Amino acid sequence: MCTLLATESLEAYRVENNGELPNRVVLYRDGVGDGQINFVLDAELPQLQAGIKALYEQCGQPQARLSVVIVTKRINSRILLGRGGPGHLTCENVPPGTVVDNTFTLPER
Repeated sequence: MCTLLATESLEAYRVENNGELPNRVVLYRDGVGDGQINFVLDAELPQLQAGIKALYEQCGQPQARLSVVIVTKRINSRILLGRGGPGHLTCENVPPGTVVDNTFTLPER
């Protein structure tokens, strides 16, 4: 199902962009349970790659670079910003646009 939706989306993009396909494709896969991560990597991803490859070959274009973002179901972490000093420390939500790119995340996700 994922492959069909992806190739249909790429076809719609091609129609809107004078027959050109994108150079990069980003798949955002949300709501994956911890036990499903290997299934996404071992089953869904190869099917998606094959579908994209076939479409690009059919259109005579170099294959797009594919990035996959997997978001798991249970995320209980919060990021807070500490302000003040000892005895007067307050915690606030971080400002919009804050990027955390290491130490906080697991490398396989």
